[in-house]
Amino acid sequence: MTGVFLALALVGLSCRTAAPTPSERAATPLRVQAGGRPYEDLSPRQAAWVEKTFAGMDLDRKAAQVVFAATSARPRNADSEEDADLRRLVREEGVGGLVLFRSELDSIAPFLNGLQEIADVPLLVTADLERGLAFRVDEGSVQCPDTMAFGALGAGGEEAARFLGEVTAREARAVGIHWLLSPVADVNNNPANPVINTRSFGEDPRAVSR
Repeated sequence: MTGVFLALALVGLSCRTAAPTPSERAATPLRVQAGGRPYEDLSPRQAAWVEKTFAGMDLDRKAAQVVFAATSARPRNADSEEDADLRRLVREEGVGGLVLFRSELDSIAPFLNGLQEIADVPLLVTADLERGLAFRVDEGSVQCPDTMAFGALGAGGEEAARFLGEVTAREARAVGIHWLLSPVADVNNNPANPVINTRSFGEDPRAVSR
């Protein structure tokens, strides 16, 4: 069975009949003020798309928009129980997004496109790509070292880390991933915690924050 993750996320909601084009949807991210209302960085059509769809949802559908289904993009039988369960979560339950785990590069885009086509509201796709797309893709993407290697560069580490972020974002967007999850403020200051280790930029909080 496909696992289900609960997460807080902001998803642009829309109905099919009044939805803007994919390029219009991607052009400007939806941001909210403290009061929960959108800023005026949405076009009138985008804002109407969001408001109309949200108003047409019952409570269950609204709640489903903050539920993310865990999955992976690998070649497999389309009639498998795993895929059938995932399609049910998208089509019938109306989950808001997907958390992508270990996948194959050539499979990601067609896999995500197929699920986007059956979703009433566009899915928000996320993945833990802490050292690039290669963290979740076996081969075919840019191979980058663990995060601590960038911290070890000293003065050049900040620009190298920025470049890592750009490469990761470009590759992720190319295959349909919108939201990247990775350690950014973790400090490797606890020898008893082997999980952080080289996944942190280092042990100096000031260097990590830069």
